Amino acid sequence: MDASRDRGRLPAGDNCIIYPGYRKLYTSIRFEAMRDGIDDYQLLKMVEEKDSTKAREFANNLVIDFDQYDNSVTHFRKIRKQILEFLSK
Repeated sequence: MDASRDRGRLPAGDNCIIYPGYRKLYTSIRFEAMRDGIDDYQLLKMVEEKDSTKAREFANNLVIDFDQYDNSVTHFRKIRKQILEFLSK
């Protein structure tokens, strides 16, 4: 099974974040990861505006040390859900 969205027509491993297509653009996985990271940062800044202690608590649940992170997708999604629930109150 081919996991790529373009069935291997676009080059892999280059530095492009957007690829041209016929009458449309294709986003790269790199671009989508950057966009998701920016969205998560904005959510955390919104929490910080409401409660800076809570924002630090959320961050500390994911960032263990300067170069150590909890890489569990399940744990990350759990924290993101908690952030969204906190912001919806």
